[in-house]
Order: sequence, then structure tokens, then C-alpha cells
Amino acid sequence: MDELLPDPTVYQRLMRKRLYLTMTRPDLAFSVQMLSQFLQQRKRSHMEVVMRVVKYVKNHLEQGILMSSKAIGTLEAFCDADWDACQHSRRSVTGFLIKLGGSLVSWKFKKQTTVSRSFGSHNC
Repeated sequence: MDELLPDPTVYQRLMRKRLYLTMTRPDLAFSVQMLSQFLQQRKRSHMEVVMRVVKYVKNHLEQGILMSSKAIGTLEAFCDADWDACQHSRRSVTGFLIKLGGSLVSWKFKKQTTVSRSFGSHNC
């Protein structure tokens, strides 16, 4: 049985630290976003996943956003959407990233406020 954690402060403190890291560690963004959904109803299984993320960070300290030393002024932007991306909430996720001279300078992803609906295949 997956019970609620009796003391929410440990989970919340660990999540605050992970949220800060997502600014320079895009590799953590998705997992931290998923785990942050459970701040109010955190369960033992959520804490186990947070601890796996902590272990991942400790074992991959060399990863993160690095700025290129090349003075290339090329600006690139990309965007994408994943409809019905979150199986828990059935909400879509959209995102973008901006690169300057090959270096990532800005990025964001957001879970949309409306729920995705699929009607399946129907004969009209």
C-alpha cells in the first residue's frame, strides 16, 4: 500500500532544491515537473523517486548548461507540443527553447490548463 508521508517537509525541501536545479539542468525538468504535482499528496513512492533523482544528480555533476566560447550570433528557436502527454492529468505539454550561437539561453515547458480529450475513431 502506498501511504501518504507523515512529514511533508522533507519531500517539499528536496523538491525546492530540484526546482532550482532545473534552470541549469534541463535533463531534470520532466521528472521534477512530474514530482512537483504531488507536493500536497506526496506518497512513499514519490519520495523514492525523488531520492533516485538526488542520486542521479550526485552521479552526473558534469551535466548542465554550458555557454559556447564561439562568438557566433546565430539565433535559433524551437517549439513543440505533446497532446495528452501526462497520463495522470490528461493535460497537454507545450514547450520552447532558444539557442544563441549554439548555446541554450532560454527554455520553458508548460502543462496546459485544459484537459485533452480523445473521442477515438467514429463513423460519421
